[in-house]
Amino acid sequence: WREMTLSDIYYFLLSIFAKPTDTYKGFVALDGEHETVNLLPDYDAVEPKPLSAYNAQILAEMKELIEDNGAEMVLLFGPYGTQEERYISIMKGMQQWAAENGVEVLDYAQMLDTLSIDPKEDYYDGGHLDASGAAKISRHFAHWLEEKGVTNTPGVDSAKWQADLDTYRAEFHADLNP
Repeated sequence: WREMTLSDIYYFLLSIFAKPTDTYKGFVALDGEHETVNLLPDYDAVEPKPLSAYNAQILAEMKELIEDNGAEMVLLFGPYGTQEERYISIMKGMQQWAAENGVEVLDYAQMLDTLSIDPKEDYYDGGHLDASGAAKISRHFAHWLEEKGVTNTPGVDSAKWQADLDTYRAEFHADLNP
């Protein structure tokens, strides 16, 4: 509690009293600097941790539901700032499940250098990106979606998304242009 800032209190109050929409679509804006280097997971150094039967069942049900609705399941791994073997083995187990089930994996933990993620500029702390890092990942993901043929989706209020993007850009000065 001694480390709380005015922005922490503001975010808390907004979550209680704000309108029932989420302008940031689940994103929590963190701002800071982190002195480190990109740590890419070494999947070759660990054994995969197999999914529990329950988790495998849930993923299979999700995959079936997704495919029943004419879509394709993709597992997306966000960057995570750890070299702990247990985390890397969990991710490797998920990748193994995906390969066995024909599910594509986007592993942003492996793409940090490729996407020019700079820990000093793009991280809040060792495991969380700030607005700059999130913009780099989002830009890549948007291009990936376009390559897959996903563009404007019927039923999505594009004007509302644009208004939220404008708010985000104004508040965080983020360059989110493709």
